[in-house]
Amino acid sequence: MEMRDHVPKALRHGKKGAKQQRIAAALKEIEAQRRRLEEAAVEGRGEEVALQAAAETALRKISGERVLDDARRLRKAQKQMRQKKAKSREAWAGGSYTDLKKQKKEREKALARQERKEANKQKREAQRGDDGPDSEL
Repeated sequence: MEMRDHVPKALRHGKKGAKQQRIAAALKEIEAQRRRLEEAAVEGRGEEVALQAAAETALRKISGERVLDDARRLRKAQKQMRQKKAKSREAWAGGSYTDLKKQKKEREKALARQERKEANKQKREAQRGDDGPDSEL
């Protein structure tokens, strides 16, 4: 894959939040289907409409299309996404990001201190001369 062929993930999969939008649309469709079934039941043709809807869903599933028809699972997915987003927002606001900055700064300070110690050690050895402390043996 060439560099110019690379497309960012966010652009490949539609706009940001596309999954949330798909779930919301699926929930609206489920609600509309439920209302249609209730209206048909009032008119006396509820079984016919229910059978037709079930057949349509089955055909969509057979053709390989992903059918989102379980409202309970969709609401659960929405809730999990909201919780994940809230947790992430809290982590950024709570200081975990600033903690990472602090850790990086401390690592840099420790590295600089280590380099200074090494430089001072070499300086002392140079002042002592090439003989060193064990040269008498």
